[in-house]
Amino acid sequence: MNSEVLQVGCGSGYLTALLASICSTVTCLEIVPEFCALTKSNLAMAGFDNVNIIEGDCFGFRTDNRYDGILFTGSVPELLPCFSGLLKDHGRLSGVQGVDPVMAAVLIRDGSVRSLFDTSVPRLRNVAEERAFAF
Repeated sequence: MNSEVLQVGCGSGYLTALLASICSTVTCLEIVPEFCALTKSNLAMAGFDNVNIIEGDCFGFRTDNRYDGILFTGSVPELLPCFSGLLKDHGRLSGVQGVDPVMAAVLIRDGSVRSLFDTSVPRLRNVAEERAFAF
């Protein structure tokens, strides 16, 4: 598949390797230095050379690149505003959005949000949370 994908959070690199096996290029943003090193090591052992791992906070990420797909591996309150400007026309954005305990895995394409299933996933680091109403 000739797709360029942005993955937010790479952990051990397992999902990154799956993406790299079906996409032409994967760019992975990871805030934890140890996870960056682990992913680089695991991908090198597996022979993947189409992955670019960037260490840093995804919320400070700036690029002129546009992606066919963006995949979040942690949750955010709402996906669309976060990275929709980095999508190519007709690109797809997928991840988990909502506020625990009401979260859903969603797929967003052309501004249309499709809920896939209910779940609960830990937040990405440094997510801006709206303050909840309190008496």
